[in-house]
Amino acid sequence: MLRPDLATSPPATYTPAVPSRTAVIAIIVFVASLGGTVASGRLEGDYRIDEVHKISETFFLRLIEQGDFHSPSWLESPVERTNPQVGKLLFGLAIQAASEPLPPDLRVATLTQSGRREPPPEWDAQYRRWLRPARLVSALATAGTVTLVFLAGSSASGLAGGLICALLYSFNFLVTTFAATAVFDPLLTFFVLLAGVLSVVVEDERTAGISASLAAALAFNVRITGLVAIGACVLIFLIQRRFRAVALSALVFPIAAVALNPYYWVRGSEPDSLLGRMVSRGLTQQRDLRMLLQREVAAQGALDTIGKKSSFFFQNALGDWNGIAILFGILCLIAALVLARRRSRQAIAVGVWSAAIALVIALWIPIAFPRYLLVAVPSLALLGGLGWGFAAMGIAEVITNVSTSPRENPKGR
Repeated sequence: MLRPDLATSPPATYTPAVPSRTAVIAIIVFVASLGGTVASGRLEGDYRIDEVHKISETFFLRLIEQGDFHSPSWLESPVERTNPQVGKLLFGLAIQAASEPLPPDLRVATLTQSGRREPPPEWDAQYRRWLRPARLVSALATAGTVTLVFLAGSSASGLAGGLICALLYSFNFLVTTFAATAVFDPLLTFFVLLAGVLSVVVEDERTAGISASLAAALAFNVRITGLVAIGACVLIFLIQRRFRAVALSALVFPIAAVALNPYYWVRGSEPDSLLGRMVSRGLTQQRDLRMLLQREVAAQGALDTIGKKSSFFFQNALGDWNGIAILFGILCLIAALVLARRRSRQAIAVGVWSAAIALVIALWIPIAFPRYLLVAVPSLALLGGLGWGFAAMGIAEVITNVSTSPRENPKGR
């Protein structure tokens, strides 16, 4: 029997949620970015640097799907030990979605570890079929990054500022170069920025701490340098006095980071505990990274001074008209902060996060690999875009004040 109030009340009607204007524009930004990449032809073309090696590493998805965590492939190669798994798995899933098989072993990976671009002749036809789906992953990651740049910029300086940030990112030289190249840098850039956006935009402290930490763990498992993501997120949480989020990050990030990479926990020949195994593998990974870096430095020299690092950073990330526009925007942002006209909580958080990422990458870059700078470009675009957005709002305010101010009466002179 129905309750009297329910029996006499009219049936509830469903009112569908109306997407916000920001969400609609974000979808348009994503589609425009992906469409622009596809239309540019960057999904096509011959092998580019490191693509064959990265695609060959999708063999690890085969091991995971087979539940084979005893294969020596997890542990035997210093290069594979230092390359985490998320990028390999995403490329592999894209290849499978294109109804293609995965590599049967790591022989091609071994051949291409020293920079060789082409696979052996007997594998050429197969790798050419794998190129497009793997490149599409990078194109999707690039479009996702453009969208996140727009959302972060919008949260700090409105829709116009967000669009300016997105445009500055989209037309950066490094972005257009690697937007559809089958390497892991576009994925790293996406996850690092995703962690930052979640730490800044998500209001609930618990949700922000957990979600940002998971995104940072994904960044770390694309490339070890993704560790910068969790550092920047914790910095923002500390500035905002969100100490619960800091505590959650300290708990969630290491668990997720280790769980996502079987290298840290698969059984080897050594009879040790799980904790001892993880510590030992981490130390081995650090030694491998130093050894591989020394090999690259011996081949091409090191960026071993602040001057060399700064010159390389500015030439490759800010060395064209787009870079000049970003630098001008950064000057406008500094002026806005000095004049204390624009100091919203979101603007400060986005600005601090962006400055931290850009500074760490600029000071860290050890060798002259331009694509290693890609992860800093969203930060530069956000800093420049915020400055342009604030400058535009300042000009609009001046025009409004002038147009609404009372005009002088000539007869009163």
